[in-house]
This record gives sequence, C-alpha cells and structure tokens, in this order.
Amino acid sequence: MRRLLPLGIIGVVIGISASPAAAMQVTHERFEATGSGRILAGGYCDFTLRETDTAQISRTIFSRDGHVVKIVDHQVWSTISTNARTGTFVTEVNREEGFFRGYGAPFRLTGAFAQVWSQDGALLWSSAGLVSITDIHDHYEFLRSTGHVTAIPGFTAVPGLCEMLGGNQVV
Repeated sequence: MRRLLPLGIIGVVIGISASPAAAMQVTHERFEATGSGRILAGGYCDFTLRETDTAQISRTIFSRDGHVVKIVDHQVWSTISTNARTGTFVTEVNREEGFFRGYGAPFRLTGAFAQVWSQDGALLWSSAGLVSITDIHDHYEFLRSTGHVTAIPGFTAVPGLCEMLGGNQVV
C-alpha cells in the first residue's frame, strides 16, 4: 500500500500539470520599428509634411492549443513631423498599453499617453486616458474614451498638426 501512495501522488501531480490552465503557452516578443514618409503639399497641409517614426514594442502573447487567448502590448513610439518648407518640427511621444482578448472582444488601450513638443522643448499638447474599441467583423466601433487634452497657450482650441507647424490643414 505504501508503494502505491507515491504513484498516486505522481498521478495527481501529472493530472494537475496537464490541466487546461497549464496548457497555456506564453510568448514574449520585443522589436523596434522605424519608418518615414511624406505627404505632398495639398494632401493634408498647405505644405509638404515629412514624418519619421520610431517604435519600441514589447508584446506578450498567451495561447492555448495554437489559438491566441490574450495579447498584452506595450508600445512607446515617437514621430517627428516636419514642415518641409520652413524646417519647423514637432516631436510626438506616445506610450500605450493594450489588451486584446480575441476576435469580437473589446480591445482596451489603457494608459494612452501622448505629448507633442516643439523643437525648443516647449510642451504643445498633452493627453492621457483610456480607449475601448470593439472589433465587430473587421469594423472597429469606438466605445468610449476618458482623459483630457491640454491646449496650447495662445490658442482657443487644440490646434492640429498643420497649425503647430506654422501652416494650415487643407483636407
């Protein structure tokens, strides 16, 4: 009887380790992405807009039996937008953490934090909050957003990118 007890304990341990919770696979990814482009005058602003983007992404993917169950996504990205005519530029820095739980489930973007800085280091625009988006058959429905936007002193409303760079939006 005493010889069967260790076998029974081993059987229980194997049974527990084979439970659905233990079948979860976790994959960690880290990568950087860069890109650049331009929008000719009249395409968005009344001047040619150049943009350079850099992103650092850290992602944890939880899957079971080859199917993604949840993704936790951390991103820090920056965009330098430049008025090609004057050389004036602003830098936008965004920090986000996103949670995705599968097709049809809401995608939640928490800690959505963005700031735009002038080339002399002055804070031009700031926002933070929570964004919830649901994916319904490849159509994204915006559910809600919380947070605030800080306007630039001297402007009656939060200016757009073209205005921050000394021009006007045309589209």
